[in-house]
Amino acid sequence: MFSISAMLFILIFFSGISAAIFFDPSFGVLTYIFDYFVFPQIRWWYPEIPDLRYAYIAALSIIFGYAVRYHRYRFTRSFGVSQTKWLLLQAVLMIMLSLVAIDPIGHEVLVLRYMKYVIIYFLIILVIDNKQKFERLIGMYLLGCTYVGYSGWVIGRDGMGTLGFIGPADAPDGNGTAGIIVAGIPLLLFYIFQGKKWQKAISFIALVFCLNVIILINSRGAFVALVIAGFYLLIQMFRTSRRVKSNLRVKMVTVAVIAVCSFSYLADDFFWNRMATLETTYASGEMGAGRDLLYKAGIKMSLDYPLGTGGGGYEYLSAQYLPEDWITKSKSGSKASHSLWIDALVNNGYLGLIFLLAYVFSTFKLTSKVKRHLRTHEDFRSLSFAIALEASFIAYLCAATFLSVLYCELLYLLPAFLGSFYLIHSTPKEATSAANLQYAS
Repeated sequence: MFSISAMLFILIFFSGISAAIFFDPSFGVLTYIFDYFVFPQIRWWYPEIPDLRYAYIAALSIIFGYAVRYHRYRFTRSFGVSQTKWLLLQAVLMIMLSLVAIDPIGHEVLVLRYMKYVIIYFLIILVIDNKQKFERLIGMYLLGCTYVGYSGWVIGRDGMGTLGFIGPADAPDGNGTAGIIVAGIPLLLFYIFQGKKWQKAISFIALVFCLNVIILINSRGAFVALVIAGFYLLIQMFRTSRRVKSNLRVKMVTVAVIAVCSFSYLADDFFWNRMATLETTYASGEMGAGRDLLYKAGIKMSLDYPLGTGGGGYEYLSAQYLPEDWITKSKSGSKASHSLWIDALVNNGYLGLIFLLAYVFSTFKLTSKVKRHLRTHEDFRSLSFAIALEASFIAYLCAATFLSVLYCELLYLLPAFLGSFYLIHSTPKEATSAANLQYAS
């Protein structure tokens, strides 16, 4: 006997891969994102469904759907995106580090995971090639964020005042979940600002669930990311609205007030007490404490291993560079760096950090280029969409500064989204072929 949750998952998943094979491979991308957020392996209803590798099945459906219709797509499309070369250079570097990795088995696992991300990156840019498909992609991403937010609301905090792991698939912990969810907030605000009535209503409900789960997790990094991305989004939207109707500025202020009021209403004393520790420097190895010492240890590791340690190197060496009592308190017998940038520096060396920074800066350069294009053509709604996408990436990077997410998928999904958006709007051939596919307004 199947539960409703199990039946819905099976129905949606297999409908998605069938649509990818028989209609369009972009449905496989939607199914992949769906599985990423639902992450059935941790749900109570998972024993009721077949134990399959759902993410790989979804990826294969994209590849098969593309192979059947390869003549409709331009294989070199992904190379028109500036950050692609840095993504590939990181892949080459990781393969070369296999020769010197201090933990060869752990490094091999992470390299294979990264290669999966590279393939998905290429497939997204390849098959999401018009505005309608892109709108569906972002819609699925936001529905996924909402599902995780809903799961957090159902489960609630435990007796220790924390919220355990609720997904997505590669979030390292609750803070990782908050980092992924906070990246969806700017896009929800965009739809509340410029969506249709039904989009505004659904986005507001989704916003409440997403803000609520960030509060339940008590993630300081996600809170900082939310503030920074929120301010960036508001400032950029105000700059854009000077060239359009003045009532848009009124709408923006209204949306901002709604978001702030919603957050203030949902936040409890436990959350604010946690945020009050942002300025505190701890001298112990408790959860989330003493991160300055974690970072200093990472710098020492990089000086001893300038070429990189290979994947998982920080955790492998942590016992040699951190106080003994920190390690004994840790259940795993090791400590993570709690920073994307330190992870890149230690695992992939100084060259790897340079490649990662170039990857990030190239993504922002690409976004600036498409924003200039849309501003020139006075497509202000798409320009607002581009700003929201950029703010999402900023939010995730801010949160990732305090998270070990070098091998987490959203770091590569968001630039793929931005790359697809850029090609749809900036390439004359693509713009012409998709001219009849307008965003909902």
